[in-house]
Amino acid sequence: MRNSFIAVSSCLFLLSTVAWANEAMVSSRKELIEAVSTATPGTTIKIAPGKYAGGIRIRELKGTTDHPITIVAQEANDRPVFEGGQSGLQLTKCEHVILKQLKIKGATGNGINIDDGGNANSPAYHITLEDLDILETGPKGNRDGIKLSGLDQFVVRLCRIAGWGGSAIDMVGCHHGIVEQCQFEGREGFSQSNAVQMKGGSSDLVVRKNVFRNVGHRSINIGGNTGLDYFRPAATDYEATRIEVAGNQFLGSMAPIVWATSRGGYVHHNTIVHPSKWVLRILQENNTEPFAPSQGGRFENNVIVCNQSVRVPVNIGGGTAPETFAFKDNYWLTSSNRPPQLPTAETGGEHALYRTNLDLEAVFAGQAEQGRGAAGLGQTPIFTCDFESPTWYNEWDLKKETELARTIGGDDERKFVPLKGKSLRIKVPKGGHYGASLQYAFKKRTGSEPEKVYFRYYLRFADDWKPERGGKLPGIAGTYGRAGWGGRRVNGTDGWSARGLFRGQNEGKTPIGYYCYHADMKGKYGSEWRWENEDRGLLENNRWYCIEQFAKMNTPGKNNGILRGWVDGELAFERTDVRMRDTNQLKIETVWLNIYYGGTWKAQSDYHLYIDDVVIAREPIGLNKADH
Repeated sequence: MRNSFIAVSSCLFLLSTVAWANEAMVSSRKELIEAVSTATPGTTIKIAPGKYAGGIRIRELKGTTDHPITIVAQEANDRPVFEGGQSGLQLTKCEHVILKQLKIKGATGNGINIDDGGNANSPAYHITLEDLDILETGPKGNRDGIKLSGLDQFVVRLCRIAGWGGSAIDMVGCHHGIVEQCQFEGREGFSQSNAVQMKGGSSDLVVRKNVFRNVGHRSINIGGNTGLDYFRPAATDYEATRIEVAGNQFLGSMAPIVWATSRGGYVHHNTIVHPSKWVLRILQENNTEPFAPSQGGRFENNVIVCNQSVRVPVNIGGGTAPETFAFKDNYWLTSSNRPPQLPTAETGGEHALYRTNLDLEAVFAGQAEQGRGAAGLGQTPIFTCDFESPTWYNEWDLKKETELARTIGGDDERKFVPLKGKSLRIKVPKGGHYGASLQYAFKKRTGSEPEKVYFRYYLRFADDWKPERGGKLPGIAGTYGRAGWGGRRVNGTDGWSARGLFRGQNEGKTPIGYYCYHADMKGKYGSEWRWENEDRGLLENNRWYCIEQFAKMNTPGKNNGILRGWVDGELAFERTDVRMRDTNQLKIETVWLNIYYGGTWKAQSDYHLYIDDVVIAREPIGLNKADH
């Protein structure tokens, strides 16, 4: 197949008569190029199964926040394959674009290349790469599966990258992005320097809940060695800063975690199994002005399993500041009787002797008896959020904090005592209703919707929490934007919800429960089911409570759905006869972090509460270990 390189331009039509739901069905390379050249905000281009020559370049394709442009497979189970080309697909100076369910194979340069056209002051932004297969790129040298240069506000999600030359994902001057739930697999014959690299002034990035299997030299490279002309923004004293690496699983590679000319970097709740030489490295790879020594990394709450291949767990390069790194509460399984030698003393932490009969796959899945799992649990959760990251809002698909919902470390005026570190403070203003409405959407984040789920969060009512009437708290839902909230009565086929509720405070205690829209409801508003077992659902101000909910969908048409609720690990509510649905098209769509005062009544004064340590899982969660 002959490789070619075709430039395609697309203009953004600013017309009030745009048809946002336009679809284009294409089955050839020529039709794809024509569809891209005429796409407007809201266009979805669906590509038929088959093979397409790579080397396609797309310039200035621009959707909008509410109406992105989507390029997607017509059939998810029979994906179009872009073969060969210097780059399989290249997007330059594009905005609000989604690429989904495509396969890129055998590119000689980069599988997918997204850039700002060389203008460091005008980044590409709001690009989503979802459910892509990127295979056999390179195979040698600086040839990346996904190359991102000058990209802001982006998501790489549920992608599979196997075999590459340089990095599976290489980020140069990228900001405010997430790489999550991807799979990285090394292959023989490919040089594979890094799996995920963040350098060239990159910042505010989160790498979470991915799986890395034998990915070569470095699984995560926080920093690097970038020429000054390629920095975005202009170089200061770091290659990368404000990077978070959380909840990932690493099997093999020479060094799973590397700090290289970086400032900070928070690496926590990962599972690391059998690195071939080091657990982590602290390096100074850019020794020129104006760069400061690599410094300030945090390595906390990780599970590490090492055999005799690892003689020195931390490799320290010259010109670095290892004394500024912090180690806390990690669990080490090593072949030595002595705890690992670290550049600074670890706070907390545990060490045990590695067992030769240890079930490595169980450890890798976070389920071994001798190991604590990827989130400090006995399982690998679906989602966690402890609000410690400065970009926590990205985990809820938000662009920024709001005045009503923001993280804080102290709030003496309201007698706040942290659960640990930062918490999310939510304010319901006087005369208002809304405090927060954050959602974790299962299909968007995991590709499917569950039939049952556990949801846990920690809740603290502030000193000024004195509601005269009731409202809504976080819960579980499947409204699908149709029914199940705000007086939108459900009929068994259009939606359902089981948010939490609170009632007016009485004698200093706030009753909580479920506010449920279900197929047997009598009026237009949801049923109120208080958590009354042994008065466990009566909460006081100025103390933390562990709130856990469980929802299991009913067999369509039958009254066998389940709702349960626990307070501090004790069962406070159970109902096993709920009819949420009459069709299997309704499932669990979201976990809904909703704080709302009302009904129609409004808050009589400012009210505050705090939320922390959110976990969504397939199995029971319970209290944090420190709270038992």
